[in-house]
Amino acid sequence: LFAACWRLVGIAQRGDMVVAMTDPPLLGVAAWPIAWLKGARCLHWVQDIYPEIAQALSGNPFIRAAGGAVRPLRNFAWKHSAGCVALGRDMAAFIARTGVAAGKISVIPNWAPAGLEPQSGAAARALRAAWNLQGRFVVAYSGNLGRVHDLDPVLAVAEALRGEPRLAFVFIGSGAQRRALEQSAAARKLTNVCFQPAQPRGRLAETLALGDVHLVTLHAGCEALVFPSKLYGIAAVGRPVLFIGPRHCELARLVVGRGFGLAFARDEIPAMAEALRHLAADPSRCAALGDAFSASMAWR
Repeated sequence: LFAACWRLVGIAQRGDMVVAMTDPPLLGVAAWPIAWLKGARCLHWVQDIYPEIAQALSGNPFIRAAGGAVRPLRNFAWKHSAGCVALGRDMAAFIARTGVAAGKISVIPNWAPAGLEPQSGAAARALRAAWNLQGRFVVAYSGNLGRVHDLDPVLAVAEALRGEPRLAFVFIGSGAQRRALEQSAAARKLTNVCFQPAQPRGRLAETLALGDVHLVTLHAGCEALVFPSKLYGIAAVGRPVLFIGPRHCELARLVVGRGFGLAFARDEIPAMAEALRHLAADPSRCAALGDAFSASMAWR
């Protein structure tokens, strides 16, 4: 944060547009006054909303108190900037509730990484062989195993399907929750669950093609604070989604409304298990969902 701001002091000029991202968190709070002093304008490109994410996911009273102190500064920086770009409508509505004028808020969804396109089932043949997944219906979670993602229900569904040897659950990536998930899966003796390291960017298409269905999850309370942009990579390779999270949120509405896949609340374990059984038994249904998802890229 300090390094970025120091660099900004040196390069910002009158008339410039400074685009402040949200990594490191709250960068825009520090960038806005620098831009103002240098005669530049500041636009906030909001990928994640802090300090609310930290407050929602932490029981630490210091973090909660610090967040409360920082929030007015964040709101002031948003309101007095050239504008705010949000990733979705739920996020835009949150920004509006802080007092930012509607005319200053734009919604621009993220997009898939360059080079991704619909993949055939054969695209991941080598990866399936290397990970001993030949002939299995793969339910994949690919990406950051971070705190905003509700992943305990995934293990619960895997446990409900432990008697279905054809179904395999594969976590690909690392993050704050990985160790706890590995320990929980081992304690439950879930032989249908495996963990793989994050893959190189050059293998992203192959990694995403591995999943017959991809999981996207969100903790309740985080639905307006973050938007899992992995959705667009999954869309690009033509794979369906099973979303786990609040049914009322934009992501759930998007997945179901546009025919990308299915959405469930975190406690609907039997329903999720049954849905995966049906998809594994009906390749044409799975393919249709994936085709609808891939076609959806046009509306970005």
